[in-house]
Amino acid sequence: MIVPATADDFAAVIAGHAPTPYRLVADSVIAPPSVMTMLADLASTICANFTPSAWLIIEEGEIVGLISLV
Repeated sequence: MIVPATADDFAAVIAGHAPTPYRLVADSVIAPPSVMTMLADLASTICANFTPSAWLIIEEGEIVGLISLV
C-alpha cells in the first residue's frame, strides 16, 4: 500500500523512527539521512504546487520504501 508522506513522516524516518502507526525495521534503511533530508526539502517545495508529492510504501505495517515526484 502507499500512503501520502508528510513533513512529520520525513522527520521521523530521518531520526530513525517510524511514524505512527507504522514500523521501521532497524536494519532496513530507506535512504541515508542526508538523502532523506534532501527529499524532504524537495517535497516541501513541491507541495506548494502539488500535494501529495511523496508517498511511503507500506508492507504489512512496515515502511519498506518511498516514492516521490522528484
